[in-house]
Amino acid sequence: MLHKIPPAKILVNRAVELERLRHPREAFAYKLNLAAALLSLAGLAALTAFYPRVFAAGYLVVALAIGIAWLVGRIVEARMAGQYPRASEKNFPEIYYIKNVVAQNLPYRKPLQIYVVHDRADAAKWRLFPGCRVLLLRENLVAAMIERQQIGQLLWLAGRMIALVRTRESGWPVNRWLLQLNRWNPLLRPLFNYYCCVTHYSADRIGLALNLSLIDAAEAMKKLAAGDQLHQRVNFDQFEQQAQELHRGFFGFFAEIMASSPPLMTRFVQLVQFCQDHFPDLYADFEQQRHYEQAFLPSYQEIQEFSEAKEEERKILRELGKVVFDLMSVRPPASEADTISKAYLQLARTRTTATDLESKIARLNAGKDEWEKVESKIQVCQQKQKTANTALEEHFKEIGRTAFQSLLPEISKHAALQKIFAKALQYHVVIADRQNEISRLEAQAGGVLDKSKRQVEIISLRTQIAGDEKRLQAAAEAVGEDFWKACAHQFEHDDLEPIKLRIAGATAELERRRVEMENLLAQKREIESKLESEGVALTLHPNQQIPLFVQQLNTQARAANSLRPRLQEDLGKAYWHHEVRQASETRTIVEQLNDLRKRIRGFEEEES
Repeated sequence: MLHKIPPAKILVNRAVELERLRHPREAFAYKLNLAAALLSLAGLAALTAFYPRVFAAGYLVVALAIGIAWLVGRIVEARMAGQYPRASEKNFPEIYYIKNVVAQNLPYRKPLQIYVVHDRADAAKWRLFPGCRVLLLRENLVAAMIERQQIGQLLWLAGRMIALVRTRESGWPVNRWLLQLNRWNPLLRPLFNYYCCVTHYSADRIGLALNLSLIDAAEAMKKLAAGDQLHQRVNFDQFEQQAQELHRGFFGFFAEIMASSPPLMTRFVQLVQFCQDHFPDLYADFEQQRHYEQAFLPSYQEIQEFSEAKEEERKILRELGKVVFDLMSVRPPASEADTISKAYLQLARTRTTATDLESKIARLNAGKDEWEKVESKIQVCQQKQKTANTALEEHFKEIGRTAFQSLLPEISKHAALQKIFAKALQYHVVIADRQNEISRLEAQAGGVLDKSKRQVEIISLRTQIAGDEKRLQAAAEAVGEDFWKACAHQFEHDDLEPIKLRIAGATAELERRRVEMENLLAQKREIESKLESEGVALTLHPNQQIPLFVQQLNTQARAANSLRPRLQEDLGKAYWHHEVRQASETRTIVEQLNDLRKRIRGFEEEES
């Protein structure tokens, strides 16, 4: 069933004297801006006379911009009328009534509209459209002020906004147009801002004269400063303190003249001082309200004591939970039969989980270190194997070369040696034939021409012999390993014996490294199987995979350990509230909790 919203009673002073309510500096600021505007206009006219074409083009551009702004303004006005609700006799009748009464009593005859919008940062903002002024009010501030008890705040806000326009438009239209020159002149803009700030002070005073309640005006300023949700936490004394700091500060004056509206804290102080001089009865009501405000807001010391008491309570509860856990660990409960058993088992599971995770992390780190040690040993063993293989290859080449030179007379007597050194023997025969050919050519006699030809042939044969000797040596070195395996033990020679010993040593070294490598690989496989049994998926090397897995386990362990104090607190609270027969170990802690609870209840009762 719908309930009718009761109407709000709105009181408006019927005799508002604007001239008495204006700020003392408003007339001076107005005349100063008007004089500066006339000087700038004279300067602009002089420049136009000197540069007529340039300024004529500039005036044409300005006229075109004004025409475009007029068209855009009409479009924006139409869009706003189609998007936001407008205050009328049916929509927001309280706002519409306030608008009519304020416009009648100021008086203000020009057309104006009020819209309630929800997507603006400003609490109240004037928009000038062709033929009409529009006041935009933010919906959350309207919702906080439109109730029956707070309607005076809305009256002050709407009244001071309409009075702001009424104050600035009180002179001739020509004067207002001249003031706009100061607005668009960067050199005179601070002077224009000073005038705008003074008009804000006058608008606040007129709004106070309309609603006749400094309490409502101050509460409205609270909502403008802190919003509709937190305004009750704001203290008026802090407003005055911040205003004094701004007034004493070096940059406070510059902050005021660089903006078109004064700071809210300064506006509050100015309005209170004006009310104290002209409306002493309203000021007395405000001071009485302000006195009671201190009793309702919590002090910093009370908040500190309350917070420390709550923290001490949590600390004692954790201590009690730890003692209860140690007592119950002697005979743990079998099931979650009651609240205390349930809290104990949750804490026990959390402690067990954290311990298991920490031990698993320790095992993984130890396994990673062991795996890295084995891997480093494997790399060292592989390097030694490579060195031994290189040395063995050199020894095989040396024994093949030395065996062919030392056993050359006996090769023809042994078929095995002939088979092994067959290619080297071919090069040896070729070399012997070429040496015989050289001897024959050197023994021949003849003329000078014949000697020259023979000398060229001899040089060619010696070059071929040098190449054949290299091929002979390479062929002999290539079959050194075959000679060692087939028949090296059958022949003894002074040049072969040292090489045999070196080959035997290198072979023994390789065998030792092979056995060592097999043992290391077996250790590596065993370590990796242990790591896999711990849950590590070895898609990468353990030194890369394990840190990622350990990081996840550390996160889980930290979460479990961070949960333990809260579970200890829950166990202590359950024991405190549900255990009737308390043990001697916990009686002192419970008494401390009871005393602390009395203090906390004192704070809570004061707040309620």
